[in-house]
Amino acid sequence: MVLGWTGYNPRLGVPLSYHRDEASRRIRLTAVPPFTSKHAVHALYRQAAETTWQYATLVDLRRAVLDAEGIAELLAHMRELVARHGVRGPIALVAWESASAELLRAYADDVRLLAYGAEVFQNTSDAERWLERFSSAPPPGPKAS
Repeated sequence: MVLGWTGYNPRLGVPLSYHRDEASRRIRLTAVPPFTSKHAVHALYRQAAETTWQYATLVDLRRAVLDAEGIAELLAHMRELVARHGVRGPIALVAWESASAELLRAYADDVRLLAYGAEVFQNTSDAERWLERFSSAPPPGPKAS
């Protein structure tokens, strides 16, 4: 079953679409301007609230503009959620080569300590293939206390 919430409407300018596929235990987020780190933080809390924290997640940020401050805020919230919900599922980040891609590479380095895996890709096809590696693996267990 695929559950979707498309928060993007070009007339309204809502900057995020969120699709959940229960069969593959996967979330796909697609960001468009005026996407900010606050929208990403909201998506993190939504995953925790919906008990999909350990699902594989593809985040398409090719049209988003990111900054170091927003990335730091996102990491702080992720650390808080990992402390409460355990290690999160793998995250595939998609960004074109740019300053945002460089920020995401640094972010992925930090996230690898909090997630089952994290990588940055330039296209969604490569990101999907990478996430497939985790579809046959059991989901990560809760963080040991």
